Amino acid sequence: MPRAADCSVADLPLEWAFYAETMNSIWESVARSPHPSGYLDPLVARQKREAHLQLVRRWLRGLNPQSVLKTDLFEEAFGEDRVLFDLAPGAKQAVGIDIAVGTIAAARRHCPAAGFSFLASDVRALALRTGSFELVFSNSTLDHFETRAELLAALRELVRVVRPSGLLAITLDNPWNPLYPLLRRLEAQGLLTSEWREEDKRNKRFYRLSGDGERIFAQLLGEWQAINAAIHLTIDNIQ
Repeated sequence: MPRAADCSVADLPLEWAFYAETMNSIWESVARSPHPSGYLDPLVARQKREAHLQLVRRWLRGLNPQSVLKTDLFEEAFGEDRVLFDLAPGAKQAVGIDIAVGTIAAARRHCPAAGFSFLASDVRALALRTGSFELVFSNSTLDHFETRAELLAALRELVRVVRPSGLLAITLDNPWNPLYPLLRRLEAQGLLTSEWREEDKRNKRFYRLSGDGERIFAQLLGEWQAINAAIHLTIDNIQ
């Protein structure tokens, strides 16, 4: 594993250090929650995982990285959208960092094999040597910062630890993704119900149509089938 550099929360500006301690407390609390990944449906999470893996592989353009860093281990700890373990299967070094020790511990429990290292570190002051990694993958990390200065500091650190010939891949959450508010709105309207169940030794949230939802669905399906039939009839008459 790359040697740790001499940097910590103490290296951050005072206001950032206070923010780091506050965020660490928040994420530790989230990690202790019975269902910390309830924000993401398992089916959507798996789609997100595959989309990220395909994106990184396309950007690598045949590069076979031997050293990999991933920031933010929430997915690896709690979700179906974990990607660290499959980012670079042939890598000799694979490191995951997070600000919350509880999240790191949960991610370690899901680690499928040896060869992965985990580190508690703030992305704005990474405790890692310059040029340590051929691939740095940062998803859903930078969108936690509230100021331009913090964002730029994190970007500088990510650039610093990636090798000149390597790849830095950054993705951010899409706040306009219509799926999440749609699920919540349909549940609030009584058209969906949700429940937590254990599957593969993990708690997952499942949605299903309520009685009212099934009636509305049948009505909409009937209307769609009538429209579809009318379109096909029109096409047949034209031909």
